Amino acid sequence: MEPTKKETDDIVDNSIALHWHCEIAAMVLNQFPINPFTKQHVREAIRYATNSVNVKPRYASQEAIELIKTNCKKDCIKEHAIPVSLVIGKVMDRARPILLIKEGKHDFLRPDQSSQWRFAKTTSESERAFAMGNIRAWEIADLIKEWSVTAWVTKSEDERLRKHKLHNRMPSGWDGENLLARYQACGIECLEIRQTSS
Repeated sequence: MEPTKKETDDIVDNSIALHWHCEIAAMVLNQFPINPFTKQHVREAIRYATNSVNVKPRYASQEAIELIKTNCKKDCIKEHAIPVSLVIGKVMDRARPILLIKEGKHDFLRPDQSSQWRFAKTTSESERAFAMGNIRAWEIADLIKEWSVTAWVTKSEDERLRKHKLHNRMPSGWDGENLLARYQACGIECLEIRQTSS
């Protein structure tokens, strides 16, 4: 089924929004020192960017699917399967990677035209460290696209996540891959929506 003009326009608008939110986050990370004030702006830009990626949730709990079928979507909550704080952390980690280079090894690692490199102090004379800055907007967008997944859950399931203190964090021992780990830890069965629409 071909998307409607409105759906196509929405995809374009969201793509533009994602781009600019990521540009703003990259600009702040590259041009300003990282402190509580600049972090706040990066967090907001990334939060808006994650919302631009996920207009329609990819997953829904079994209970939410039943409510949506009976036109009771108002009793459901759209939420991030991977908490936005974790996505923000991944962007912040990628923004300032440190490469330790031992003397005489890794000679192929050279500063290039597209990155800013600077020396950082190390405790060992036999090691040099480079801090590579200038995270690019497309790198932030790639992280957001990879880790931003939304799901429909019911209000009671949302309360269950809060009761287990998993409304804004992943379960302890999370493998770093299972997108639905929070729901599974609370006994909430989630399915891909496209699989349930047939």
